[in-house]
Amino acid sequence: MLQQEGNVMHHCIASYIQTAMRGEFFGWHLNYQGEHATLGICRNFQGGWRVSEIRTACNGKPGPELEKYVHNWAYHSEQKRIRSAAWQQVTRALRQRELRLAVSLLKGVLRLYFDKKAIPVNREMH
Repeated sequence: MLQQEGNVMHHCIASYIQTAMRGEFFGWHLNYQGEHATLGICRNFQGGWRVSEIRTACNGKPGPELEKYVHNWAYHSEQKRIRSAAWQQVTRALRQRELRLAVSLLKGVLRLYFDKKAIPVNREMH
């Protein structure tokens, strides 16, 4: 599929095939408001995912609306993943009857929901 995407969009996404086979990279074709692009995401150091590349045909740069849409999607997806992991930690502490730890973890979870600056998002582009 990456080879076909590269052929259609005239760029080198197929060079990521080995990384994709290891489960460390995923690529999608996007059509956002008529603008076609390829989105690549890769693993970050925290075990989540980050936007690796967004490219239009011939390695072109996407328009600002598409770029904003992708980064908003990535941000909210990462927020959801982190919140889910935090809730799992709270649940584990409660099951083990470690109430002080559970309360401390719960305070952290609530900060994740209400403090929009609590989670940095890596928006670097190649």
